[in-house]
Amino acid sequence: MRDVKKILEMRSQNFSQRQIAEALKVSRDTVRKVYKAADENNICCSMIQNQNEMEVQKLLFGKEVKLNLIIKQPDYQYIHKELLRPGTNIRLLWEEYADDCRNSNFPFYQYSYFCEKYRDYVKKNNLTMHITHKPGDKMMVDWNGTTMCVFDRYTGESVKAYLFEATLPFSMLCYVQACPTMKIADWIDCHINAYKYFEGVTRLLIPDNLKTGVISNKKYEDPVLNKSYQEMADHYDTTIIPTRVRKSKDKAAVEGAVGDCTIAIVGKLRNRKFFSFDDLNAAILKELDVFNNKPFQKREGSRKSVYLEEEKDYMQSLPETPFELSSWKCAKVQLNYHISVEKMNYSIPHEYVGNYVDVKVTKSTVTVYYKTNQICSHERLYGRKNEYSTNESHMPENHRKFQWNKERFINWALSIGPETNRVVERLFERGKVEEQAYKGCLSLPKLSDKYGKTRLEDACKLALEHINQPSYKNIKMILQSNQDMKERNTTNKHVSDTLAFVRGKDYYGGETMSNQDTIIKLKQMKSPVMAEQYEIQISDPNYNQLSFEERFNELIDMEYESRVNHTITRFIKNARFYDSTASIEDINYNPERKLNRSQMEELAANNYIERGLNVIFVGASGCGKTWLSNALGVHACRNRKTVLYIRLPELFSKFEEMRIQGKYNDYLKKIRKVQSFDS
Repeated sequence: MRDVKKILEMRSQNFSQRQIAEALKVSRDTVRKVYKAADENNICCSMIQNQNEMEVQKLLFGKEVKLNLIIKQPDYQYIHKELLRPGTNIRLLWEEYADDCRNSNFPFYQYSYFCEKYRDYVKKNNLTMHITHKPGDKMMVDWNGTTMCVFDRYTGESVKAYLFEATLPFSMLCYVQACPTMKIADWIDCHINAYKYFEGVTRLLIPDNLKTGVISNKKYEDPVLNKSYQEMADHYDTTIIPTRVRKSKDKAAVEGAVGDCTIAIVGKLRNRKFFSFDDLNAAILKELDVFNNKPFQKREGSRKSVYLEEEKDYMQSLPETPFELSSWKCAKVQLNYHISVEKMNYSIPHEYVGNYVDVKVTKSTVTVYYKTNQICSHERLYGRKNEYSTNESHMPENHRKFQWNKERFINWALSIGPETNRVVERLFERGKVEEQAYKGCLSLPKLSDKYGKTRLEDACKLALEHINQPSYKNIKMILQSNQDMKERNTTNKHVSDTLAFVRGKDYYGGETMSNQDTIIKLKQMKSPVMAEQYEIQISDPNYNQLSFEERFNELIDMEYESRVNHTITRFIKNARFYDSTASIEDINYNPERKLNRSQMEELAANNYIERGLNVIFVGASGCGKTWLSNALGVHACRNRKTVLYIRLPELFSKFEEMRIQGKYNDYLKKIRKVQSFDS
């Protein structure tokens, strides 16, 4: 029973209903009912001073009227357990408690006092960890701050290894990875590997305000995230919520785990030397398993056991494929229907020979686009330079019919004669791999068709008499000059004077020195790609089969492609896009977005820029207008159009700044040179 007499006494002392309720730990509804009963019966405080509590209640409410003044206590243990489940919060549980009290005709605590009572329960039972964190709800990430070293096996030089750390605050399960840099590529790669290690994805991702992932996080504005970081989050269906600036307690779990991991991993590995990041990360994972399986001091189980038993079931499933960071390049389709990307060669449908294509490069794939349309895709090549990835469907029909291998070449050469067979075998001996000889061998049947089998056999014999490993070019010159038809008793000296294929170093004035001088001059002329490709040509015997024009054209094409890519990169950087990775090829044409595909493809032709027209995107906040405008701007840069991305408020502010400084006209002249504005 609550103190009804005390309520009337405090009323006479001019205490408010709220003050009385808080002082006596009763609901305000109870106070109002006592007030109402006293007023209806004209009872004041002076009339009940000599009466006890039961007499006052009888006087106010009578024998037949009973007022339940006992507040029903919440089941705090049940509330605490329910708060661990996804989709619940303290207000929802209070509403359920209040509804139950109303149905039972019991007074109940108001929301604020309900929360206060629950906080007292949590504090009393030392359950603070479970208040904030739910299983599978958050993953907190940060750089450890402590660095390790990876050494060069031959020079002994050391490279810093930065430690990434991810923690699940409910179970305190940790993941650690060493990286050579703290750039966006390594940052995202660490997240991918963390999700793989946890075998699931959390609902929320809590990073610090590092510039790698968070561009801006102002107090009263939505955070601005790095677009690649946001794309990664979208791929894994998680939401990034950066911590408040200078509020380390927002991710106290990962901050606390940093010290523990430093001792458990860095401390134990401090006396070991590692010569690769793979070896270092393998050692880290081994120590990490020990750390995660170590029993808690103040709690049952370990990080790993709590995760497996209580948290794993609440984790979201991993996507079918991991996220991949991409970059864009421009390349020309060569006469052999291949493009060169990162010094590797990929086939393109032969119809596109001579055209420039856009190439999207990820860690595992190379995807090729022509005028925004995807035309092919390859698995990315790694390893030795100048390898080939060729799709047979990309070849012309006559090339597909002409599919050769070493065995077939040898059989064909034997049908011509033993000397031709020797030449073919020598061609295969010259290359490191079998495929390097295919080009030269494929040219020999053409000579057979033009000059006949007999002359080809004689030419091969004559070539072998003077050259240990003759090329297609040598044999062709013999046939063109009719040397095979002359007398065979000509002396070697005479042959050396008349046949072009036996000219030596003396004739060319010292080839090695001349080549080196050419390379130096190309580098001085700021043509490093051409210089590098020229070095490849003079070191690869396979290039001897090409004509001067073919080799020269390849040098020019490689240098041109490099300069185009450099220009595109510079244009994109100078444009200052909000998202420089946006591309029209990645536009989502979901019917709900109501985007016109044909209209977007027409805009991709950049005709609106040439005609001086404007493009305006209209839609609700957050529907992707900025990303679409950036995608068009990036595409314009890829077509070598100058673009400037600037928000209208910033542009007007810039105008005012230039006007005050007296540079308004100069600024107008500067921006007039920009071919496209993205705002």
